[in-house]
Amino acid sequence: MAITMNLYYTGTDGSARRFAQEMEESGTADLIRAEQGNLRYEYFLPMNNPETVLLIDSWENQEAIDAHHESPMMQTIAQLREKYDLHMKVERYLSDEVPETDAGYCRIEEDVEEKQPEEKQPEKKLPEKEPPKEGQPEEELSEEERPKEELLEKEPPVEDGIDVKAVAYTDGGYNINNAMWGYGACLLVGDKEYEVSGCGEDLYNGRQIQGETTAALEVCEKALSMGIRELEIRYDYEGVRHWAMGTWKTNKPYTKEYARKMHGYRQQMAITFTHVKAHTGIEGNEKVDKLAKAACGL
Repeated sequence: MAITMNLYYTGTDGSARRFAQEMEESGTADLIRAEQGNLRYEYFLPMNNPETVLLIDSWENQEAIDAHHESPMMQTIAQLREKYDLHMKVERYLSDEVPETDAGYCRIEEDVEEKQPEEKQPEKKLPEKEPPKEGQPEEELSEEERPKEELLEKEPPVEDGIDVKAVAYTDGGYNINNAMWGYGACLLVGDKEYEVSGCGEDLYNGRQIQGETTAALEVCEKALSMGIRELEIRYDYEGVRHWAMGTWKTNKPYTKEYARKMHGYRQQMAITFTHVKAHTGIEGNEKVDKLAKAACGL
C-alpha cells in the first residue's frame, strides 16, 4: 500500500520558494526521485498562501521511507530548512482503491464498459385525499407526501460509507537536536484508517507536550470534517484529557489554545477520553508514537 505525505514548508519573504528552487537546481530532488521505492516527489505553490510551498512525497511502502530517512539527502534537506528558516507541517495518507461512491467524480485511466442509460420510470402518483371537514384536524403527512425541504438532514453531511463513531490514537514527540516537537494521530473509522502528523518549533519549552495537544486538535478537526458525531480519543499523556475537561490549569499559550479549541469541538461532537499506557505494545499507540517522532526528525 503506497504512502503519500503532504509537506507544507512555510517561511517569510519568499524563502520557501527559494528552498524548493535550490532543492531542484542542486539536483537533490532528482536524487530522491531516483531512490528505490519513490513514486512521486513534486513541489507545488498554493494559490492562497504565497509564503508556503507544498511537497507531495509518495513511496511504495514504509520500508522505502525508512531507507530514505537514512540517506544523505535528509541531512541536505535539514541544512536547507535551517538556511531558509522554514516551519514544516506534515500530513500522511495511505492509498486506497477508489470507492464506488467516488467513482462518478474520479477519472480512472482504464477501459470501462459504457453504461446504458437507465430507462426512466413513470412518476408514481399518490392517491388524492379528500380535504378534511371543517373543524377536523389535518392528518400528519407521510414521508412521501412531505415537501422535500422537510426531509433534508439538518446536521452536516456525512461522507458516504463513513460511520458516525470513531476512535483516535494521539501522541507527541520531541527532537532535542533541532528543538522541534512533533505530533501523530491515527483516526479509525470502521475498517478505514486516516493518519495525520506534523511538527513545530518549541517556542515555549513545552517539548513533546505541544505535540500531544496538537495531535488531539488535528484529529478532532479531521473527524469533524468527515461528519463524525462520537469520537473516543486514546492518549498516553494526562494533559490531553485534563486541559480539555478544565481540571488542569492552563498556563502556557498552547495549553490555553488547546482548552479553547477543544471546548468548541466538544460542542459539535461527543468526545470521550481513554488513557492508554505508552510503549506497552498497543498497536495504535505505537503507530502514532512513530508518526510523531518521524515528523520532528527522529
